[in-house]
Amino acid sequence: ARLGEADLVVNTTPLGMSPHTEGMPPMDWSCLHASAFLYDIIYTPEKTRFLREGEAHGHRGLNGVSMLIGQGAAAFRLWTGKEADRAAMRRALLASLT
Repeated sequence: ARLGEADLVVNTTPLGMSPHTEGMPPMDWSCLHASAFLYDIIYTPEKTRFLREGEAHGHRGLNGVSMLIGQGAAAFRLWTGKEADRAAMRRALLASLT
């Protein structure tokens, strides 16, 4: 019942991650608030079943690529004292995932 009050739903499980791409957390889409945003920490595949089904029910969503880049950039800054080139990190990450 509380799901209907959520503005954000985050999948932090490995359900849906390659190679088991058809897995996803159990969801009752009818309970979810119409404007709730979906965030799936998984970054491969680009669109998990969770995100695809959410989009089919009218929800916007995002995968975990930006979070992974943000974590890498933060670690780079801590270790080197310099800002990371996030665009280069994104290109390298996406190239490695294909």
